[in-house]
Amino acid sequence: MATAAARTRGLRKDRPQRLTHVVLNSHAVDETQRFLGEALGFTLADRTVAIAFMNCNSDHHTIAVGISDNDALNHIAFLMPDFESVMRGGGRMGDAGFPIQWGPGRHGPGNNLFNYFIDPFGVVIEYTAEVEQVDESYKPRGPEDWKWPPGRVDQWGISPPPGPVLKEAQKRVLFVPS
Repeated sequence: MATAAARTRGLRKDRPQRLTHVVLNSHAVDETQRFLGEALGFTLADRTVAIAFMNCNSDHHTIAVGISDNDALNHIAFLMPDFESVMRGGGRMGDAGFPIQWGPGRHGPGNNLFNYFIDPFGVVIEYTAEVEQVDESYKPRGPEDWKWPPGRVDQWGISPPPGPVLKEAQKRVLFVPS
């Protein structure tokens, strides 16, 4: 039997429903993509110049690997119920002292809405909604399919590019080889 707090949490539309994807930085994107596909069975959804988007379910991507000069956690993304929740959640995060660092916007690959924040430990988190759903008939697109007009970093063209504080945070949680 759910507690009253758990029932109330379930009704909060400005709260995450589940983890939807993780993005990793890698100096070896092709090798990491190959490992995820061959060893773990992930499928390539789309590939931009900088990022390989892969999935293991119907979400467009459940993991993505981006070209970087370091191997680190870029961000974790939480699925919000809808557009309104992404925006209200952004307001709630700002009220709690964690302002939007990038967004609102709509990504190309995955067609998802986004707002990015930095948590108290320096981890980048994304609130997202409307993640594109794909099946075996989906045809992966390549870098030539994912080009924006100059200065644009999302489909809408209203979000400024990520700033230096966010970019630094996206490189801070390092993976250290054993």
